[in-house]
Parts: sequence; structure tokens; C-alpha cells
Amino acid sequence: MKKLFAALGFISLAGCATVNPQADQVGIIKGNSAFSAQCQFVGNVVSHRNPMAFLDMAEYQQQVKNDLQMEALKLGADSVVLQTLDERGGTGSALKCAKTE
Repeated sequence: MKKLFAALGFISLAGCATVNPQADQVGIIKGNSAFSAQCQFVGNVVSHRNPMAFLDMAEYQQQVKNDLQMEALKLGADSVVLQTLDERGGTGSALKCAKTE
């Protein structure tokens, strides 16, 4: 029984990834908007997660969004237009919206 609880604990923790604090600077935009029309497309971002590794769907969806933010950050983006978010993971478009002068 101890081994079962240890395995479940390990699986639960394996779903939690370390989040780069800078990823919080990458905003999530749901759907296309006038705001995103003024941005430069940087690239597509994808997250593949197993929803069974999470205790609830809200935690799973937040982790997928965190993954998308991290991938966008790596591309130099400051925003992600969320395109899909389902039981297979999520996809989005990484955008550079902030004006650099």
C-alpha cells in the first residue's frame, strides 16, 4: 500500500513543472482580437500534457497555459493567442506586441 501511495505522489508531482517567473510576463489572449492585430507573429507554440497526471481540470489547463507561456518566452514573444485548450494539450500563436524603442 505504501508503494501505491508513493507512486501516486510521484505521478502527481511529475505533472508540476518549474515555471520561469519571466513566463508570467507573457500574456494570454483568448481568441483573435483587435489587440492581436497590432502585434507581430513570432511563431506557433504547443503543449502536450496528460490530463490524467493532474488532480483536476483547472490545474491541468493552467499547466498547459504555463507551458505555452514558456514556449512563447523562448521565442521572444510577450503574448500568446490561445487557439486550442483540450484534453490533448494546447496550441497558440506567439506574438510580439510591446513596442521597443
